[in-house]
Amino acid sequence: MSAFAAATGIGSWPGSAPRDAAEIVVGELHQLPHLVELPARGVGADLIGRAGALLVDIAIDTVPRGYRVAAGAGAVTRRAASLL
Repeated sequence: MSAFAAATGIGSWPGSAPRDAAEIVVGELHQLPHLVELPARGVGADLIGRAGALLVDIAIDTVPRGYRVAAGAGAVTRRAASLL
């Protein structure tokens, strides 16, 4: 397979154990491993939280309806980054 090939693993996986999920991904798709989404891990582990963690100069925060842009990096931004 090409070194420039890309794949996506978008879709929620059950559970909260990243090592177990990674072992399954590498076992099934060893040529194109990827990080899976494990929303059961809590705030910041879903797709929006993970995308927010990748933003360099924009922080995120939670509100009752989801996420919002925050003035500065807080606990939610740090947690989301640590879950990547």
